[in-house]
Amino acid sequence: MPSVTPAPRPFAAFDGLLDLEKSRTFHAGRRALGLGCMEALVAALEAGGAIPAWPALCVHVAGSEGKTSVTERLAAGLSATGRRTGAYTSPHLRDPAERMRVDGALPDDDGVRPAVAAVLDAARRAGEEPSWFEAVTATAATLFAQQRLDAAVWETGLGGRLDATRVLPAQLCVITTISLEHTAVLGDTLEAVAREKAGILRPGAPVVVGEGVPAAARDVILAEAERLGCPARVVAPEESDPVDANRRLVRAALEALVEHGLLPADALPVAVAAADAHAVEGRADLRDGVLYDGAGRANHR
Repeated sequence: MPSVTPAPRPFAAFDGLLDLEKSRTFHAGRRALGLGCMEALVAALEAGGAIPAWPALCVHVAGSEGKTSVTERLAAGLSATGRRTGAYTSPHLRDPAERMRVDGALPDDDGVRPAVAAVLDAARRAGEEPSWFEAVTATAATLFAQQRLDAAVWETGLGGRLDATRVLPAQLCVITTISLEHTAVLGDTLEAVAREKAGILRPGAPVVVGEGVPAAARDVILAEAERLGCPARVVAPEESDPVDANRRLVRAALEALVEHGLLPADALPVAVAAADAHAVEGRADLRDGVLYDGAGRANHR
């Protein structure tokens, strides 16, 4: 029998796009970021009907460390309340589909292909050539919208103010930690990095600030929150390990959703329990007596 050539994976369509995650020029601070292309892409997706409506509840997470853990735990908590929830994270290990889970499960190729096709069509109509990350981010947004999800949690790729995820909606923002990282792009002081992370704040939307944010950086974030009219909550530090710090931050974020009428009060215990119990793969991940932990501090100075 003749062999059957398998269909290419959906994200192969983006292989020719500029991948800033792998660009030395970008990480050396010699290529500027901007939101114009992503804004045009999302506008074309909305105008063409590929994004008929956004999830009713969206949360945006930024920070130097802990973003993925907090994003996954928040999504797990919201899923446990009966809300179909998408989690957009980065990076991935094998397949870009790992970045856009729905209720913890990977989307299949048949679900991703229409979203990829919609993004390519929107880019053509907008006259834009997105970067690889912009295209993948737009695909996640389209996939979540097409599957009529109730909630989405977006993890920032890098920084916040000029990250592609900044174009997506959010009713709550979370900032996990601030440290010196990607300094050629974000700045070489804690205050400069904090200004970039604080760029995710939306006017009037509450923000929760983690205990891993130093005072100098916290002051910058709180000043921006006051300027934009964002109710701010700062998680009090406790003597414990970073994993517990992430759990405390997620609990505070879920409580903030209740406080501001974005989540019913009776859903809080279930959401907190599920978020606490959620195991993040490769992060303090104990399997058969072996502890796997791929987290680390990136300090590009």
